[in-house]
Amino acid sequence: MPLPKPRKGEGLNEFVGRCVIDPTMTSEFPNKDQRLAVCNNLFEQSDKTLSKAFGDKYRDAFERQRQITESRNIRNVQSIYFNEYNKAITEFLRSGTINQAIIFQDDVLVMMYVNLFLDTGLHFANWYYNTFEILITKAKRRSPLIYNRQWELQFTHYAKEVAGINIRLLKGTALDTLKNITAKLLQDPEFQRMGAIEQGRVLRSRFKMISMYQAERIVRTETTTIANYATEQSALTVFPKEQLMKRWSTSVDGREREWHRVANGQERDYSQPFDVGGEPLHRAGEGSGRNRINCRCATIWIPKASSLG
Repeated sequence: MPLPKPRKGEGLNEFVGRCVIDPTMTSEFPNKDQRLAVCNNLFEQSDKTLSKAFGDKYRDAFERQRQITESRNIRNVQSIYFNEYNKAITEFLRSGTINQAIIFQDDVLVMMYVNLFLDTGLHFANWYYNTFEILITKAKRRSPLIYNRQWELQFTHYAKEVAGINIRLLKGTALDTLKNITAKLLQDPEFQRMGAIEQGRVLRSRFKMISMYQAERIVRTETTTIANYATEQSALTVFPKEQLMKRWSTSVDGREREWHRVANGQERDYSQPFDVGGEPLHRAGEGSGRNRINCRCATIWIPKASSLG
């Protein structure tokens, strides 16, 4: 039997009073408090939109989850970058040249992406599942842990796909940074008067800061990419895509792009693209650099009321 739906002209209190004693509801959601919350959500979604209050809470919670995953992954990516730069510094101090063949190799960068996407993706997939669990019918409700292996495979594949597009640019940027900084230092008389130990200290200090800057940019950009992909896959685990809609959510705090602020609140059926600054996007975190780099937007995947029965 389908879950109850508000009747035309029926108010919240009237609907909830009928909903909490509905036989299907009492069977699917034996806990009274949970049943009450589901009934409220069913009323809220009766017009196939998500309330602004819930959308704001989702956006704020999404941002908190970003901060959690970014903090640990920035450290991890910085460590990888500094280790690669350090290999180049050691060779530079020994021979006076940079051996490009031994640094920032493809397998290192691909594995960096896989680790970043797995950590962040699983975090957000489980978070989304737990956020919307109250709307999952008993027939589909499981511990999200049983989906983790499926998600791991999806996120690993996606990481390699995104890495394949981006690592040429990442490697080129890193090598250009190395060449530019070492070339400038070789023209610096003060640096030239230093011994090898002091030169190494200066180089490592400089590249430690550069590693942090580059790690922050990479992680902040790719966290948005994988977080929105992961919440989508989590939604598709329990809700059919034809019964999903989506909302673009922008953190409006003065740091957002103007066209992302304009896109804030756009709602589409699952398969319809958002219009973000004239670029059609399926979800936040994809598209051209002007929409991806340092983007902090979220896509809220919303089950329509008709999918809950």
